[in-house]
Amino acid sequence: MNKKGFTLIELLAVIIILAVIALIVTPMIQNIIADSRKGVARTSISEYVHSVDQLAALQSGDLNIISDFKVPSDSIIQSGDSELDEIKYNGEGPTYVYMEFSSDNSHLVYGEFCQNGYSINYIEGSGVVDSDDEYCKGLEPGLYSKNGEFTSWDDLVALGLNIEADFSSVNIEGTTEYTYAPGSGSQILKDNNLKGRLVLPDTITRIGRYNFYKDENLTSVRISNSVRTIAAGAFIYSNLTSVNIPGTVETIETTAFYGIKTLEKLVLRSGIKTIGRTAFGRSGNNIESITIPDGIENLTESAFMDFQAKKVVFSDGIENIPSRIFEHQFTDEAPILETVILGPNVKSIEGYAFSKQTNLKNINIPNTLKSIGQYAFYKTGLTEIILPNGLEEIGDYAFEYIDSLTKIYVPGTITTMGKFSFGNNPNLTDVVLGEGLQKIGSSMFEDCTSLKTINLPSTLLTIELGGFYNTGLESIDIPNGVISIGIDAFMNDKALKSVTIPGSVKEIGKDAFRYTFALETLTLSEGLEIIGQSAFSTNNTNPSPLKNIVIPSTVTSMGAAPFNNRTNLETVTFTDTVGWKAGDTSIDVSNPSTNATNLSTTYRTALWTKN
Repeated sequence: MNKKGFTLIELLAVIIILAVIALIVTPMIQNIIADSRKGVARTSISEYVHSVDQLAALQSGDLNIISDFKVPSDSIIQSGDSELDEIKYNGEGPTYVYMEFSSDNSHLVYGEFCQNGYSINYIEGSGVVDSDDEYCKGLEPGLYSKNGEFTSWDDLVALGLNIEADFSSVNIEGTTEYTYAPGSGSQILKDNNLKGRLVLPDTITRIGRYNFYKDENLTSVRISNSVRTIAAGAFIYSNLTSVNIPGTVETIETTAFYGIKTLEKLVLRSGIKTIGRTAFGRSGNNIESITIPDGIENLTESAFMDFQAKKVVFSDGIENIPSRIFEHQFTDEAPILETVILGPNVKSIEGYAFSKQTNLKNINIPNTLKSIGQYAFYKTGLTEIILPNGLEEIGDYAFEYIDSLTKIYVPGTITTMGKFSFGNNPNLTDVVLGEGLQKIGSSMFEDCTSLKTINLPSTLLTIELGGFYNTGLESIDIPNGVISIGIDAFMNDKALKSVTIPGSVKEIGKDAFRYTFALETLTLSEGLEIIGQSAFSTNNTNPSPLKNIVIPSTVTSMGAAPFNNRTNLETVTFTDTVGWKAGDTSIDVSNPSTNATNLSTTYRTALWTKN
C-alpha cells in the first residue's frame, strides 16, 4: 500500500488558507470582545445613571450639582457644603463624567461618561448610547507642549497647575503654552490653582462651575470672545483685581464672581443677556464706578448685593431695577455707594434695591418711574427726594430711617401708599404734597419729629392709621374734602397747638389726637358724626391748655373717654343738647361748664351717645 504525504505546495496552500481565515476571523473576534466590553461598560453606566437619578430624586430641592464638567466621578454631587453619601451601583464606575440635570435637579437629562476607555452618552428618553467622542481614548493624562514635549500631572503641580480637566490650551505666565492631549474641550472644567494671569483660548465657550473657587493665586483673567457662559461660582472667592467681560458672554450665572474682595475694576460690555443672583455679590475693593450695560434681558435680584463701588450707572435701555440689586446686607464692611445714575426709561425700582446703602447721597429719578418697592431706599444717606409726577406706587418702608433726609416732594399721582413710606426720618423738615394726592398712607410720616408744618392738598380724602404719629407738627388744617381721620393719625404730636377739622370729615378715629399735650385750639365743624374712643384724651400729668370745645349738632356718638384728663377744659358746648347719654346715664348737656367736668373727669371713661 503506497503512502503519499503532502507536497510542499499543498502545505503552503493550507497555511495560506489558515492565514486568510485568521485575517477574517480575528477582527470579528476582536469586535465581539470589544462589543462585549463596551456592553459591560454600557451596563455599568446604566447602573451608575440609575443610582445618580435615585440620589437626585432623594435630594431634590437641596441638591447642588457641580458636575457640568468632566471630573473624577467620586466628586460629582454635593449638597450644600457637604458631600453626599457615595453613589451606590453595581459594576465599575466611570473615570470622568459630564452631567446635566433637570431645572429642579430631580433627575439626569444628559450625561457623558468615560468607562474603560469607551465614550458613552446618556440621553433622557433614549437611555445609554455609544458616543463617537474620542475624549476617553488617547495619550497618558497630562499636558503636551506644541513641540510634543510631555509633562505629567505631578510635574505640573510645580508650575502651580493642578488639572483634572479638559483644556484646549492654557497660558501660565512665565511658562510655555501647553495643549492637553485628550482633546479640544469647549469649557474650562476644574479649579486650577493658577498663579498670576490666566489667558483663555478662543476655543473655550464655557467656564465651568466653581472652576477657580478660592483660587488665591489667580489675580487676572482674559476672557476670550468665544466664551458664552460663566457658570455658577466660576471665580468665587478668588483674588482677581480686574475683570473685563466681553459682550459675547451671554450668561453670568449665580455667584460667578462672588466674594472677590480684591476686585478693583469691573467692566461689563453690552451684549450680556443674563446676570444671575449674587453674581457679583460681596465683591469689589473701593471701585470708582461701574456701568450696567444695555441689552440685559434677565438682571436678577441681588446680582450686586454688597458690591463695593462708589458710583453705579444704569444704561438707557434698562427699564426695571431688580429687587435687592445693590442692597447692603452684611455688616462686616461699611457701604461706599454714593451716586446712582438711572437711565431715562426706568419704570420700576423693586424692593430693597438700594436698602441700607447708608452712604448713598445722590440719585436721579426719571419721569418714567411708576413704582418704588418696599424698603427700596431704606436707611440710605439721601438728603432730598423729588419724586416725579406720574409715580403711582410707593411700597412699605420705601424711604424709612433716612437720618439725613430733610426735604421731599410727593406727587399727586400716587394711588398706592405703603406703610411707613417716609417714617422715622428725624430730620425731615420740608414736605410738599402734590395736588391730586388722595390719601396719607399708614404711618406715612410717623416719628418725623422735626416736621413742624405741612400743607395738605385739597384733593386729600383720607388720613390713615398713624399717618402723622409722633411728629413735630405745631398746627394742622385739614382740607375740606377729607372724609376720615384714622386711628392714631396725630397721636403723640406733643407740639400740636391748633387743629381745624372741616365738615367733610365724618369720623375721627380712636386715639387720633391722643397725647397732644400742647393743644390750645380745637375746631370741629358741622357734618362730623363720630368722635372715636380716646380721640382727644391725654394723661393726668399733661392735661394741655385746651379750654373750650364746641360739639357740632351732627355728632351722634363719642367713644369712651373722648376728652379724658383734659382737666383744663372750662366749657364744652353741645350745639344739640337733646338725648345725650354717658353710658346708661342720661345727661343734661345744656351747661357748658358742667359738660367740661363731665367729659374730662366725672364721666371721662364713658361712651357718649345721642338718641
